[in-house]
Amino acid sequence: MGWSYPTNFNASTAITYANFVQQAYFQYYVATNTPQSFGYPPFSTFIQVPPTGYTLTYNLWYNESLNPFGGWAPAYFGYVCASQANPKQLVMVIRGTENGEEWTDDIFDSMQEACPVANSTGLVHEGFGSIYKGLLYYTPPSGSFVPPTKQQTPVPLSQVVAGAQSVMVTGHSLGAALATLLTLDIALNCKVPVSSYNFASPTVGDPTFAAAFNAMIGNLIGANYRVANGVDPVPNQPSSVFYAPGSSQELDYMQVNGYCPVDSGLLSLVSDPHSLSNYVIGLTNLGSSTLEAKPGQRQRAGLRAIPRWKGNAVEAEEQVA
Repeated sequence: MGWSYPTNFNASTAITYANFVQQAYFQYYVATNTPQSFGYPPFSTFIQVPPTGYTLTYNLWYNESLNPFGGWAPAYFGYVCASQANPKQLVMVIRGTENGEEWTDDIFDSMQEACPVANSTGLVHEGFGSIYKGLLYYTPPSGSFVPPTKQQTPVPLSQVVAGAQSVMVTGHSLGAALATLLTLDIALNCKVPVSSYNFASPTVGDPTFAAAFNAMIGNLIGANYRVANGVDPVPNQPSSVFYAPGSSQELDYMQVNGYCPVDSGLLSLVSDPHSLSNYVIGLTNLGSSTLEAKPGQRQRAGLRAIPRWKGNAVEAEEQVA
């Protein structure tokens, strides 16, 4: 049997959503006064959040304070925008890891906990779960990205997507893991048609979580496109048999379906194969036509990003001759 990319996957569409995520990164740099390291002119002079043709509806923040007595240190994580052509079509965007607190959650808080999404099953990575539980939506201040105050009341997810005809969720790296949880949350608890384009997602949960998520693809979840660069190690982490730092407990992880391999080339090993820019290069190499991969292409582009399967849990698009 041959192998092909998931139904209706389109590389040009994927690049569009990668650009949405890049804007979330840029806005984080602006919000945190990160030194201008992207050349001239400074990125703050050309950043557009949301992208052209969309209206900003909510900003997404996370309280990164480690203060057990109620500290407040909101970090910008992304945004929600509505299409100007059809305001009932939403895009929800989440950036990836950018500071020490987030790296701690990624690497050291790597035991497993119950999935934080209501009505879900299975276990997820503890760090991803804790960040997801702390994501808060706020209506944006007019003309600025001023962090919310502790006294401001966040908006529940159900209100954020209320009245939407469709929602596209997109993220990179840590943001892709959070986007997987968000996609599940919308599907289970908001009953709004939802799909996702994710880039460089680590493994989010255990086989029970993955199986439950996969069972909803094509139903409550319209489509899930998990783009993975073959030379990027992150989509294989945590591995299927994983030991958290300092722990002897064996943890079981399994990737969700929707695997879309790309190949940014061996030279990207020098410039960081995990970067969003190299994912765009890999997608550009694929082109925008309908994608039918030859057996050898799978080995070249995605061998190191193959998801782990158990029993008969292979999705049809990923079967190999």
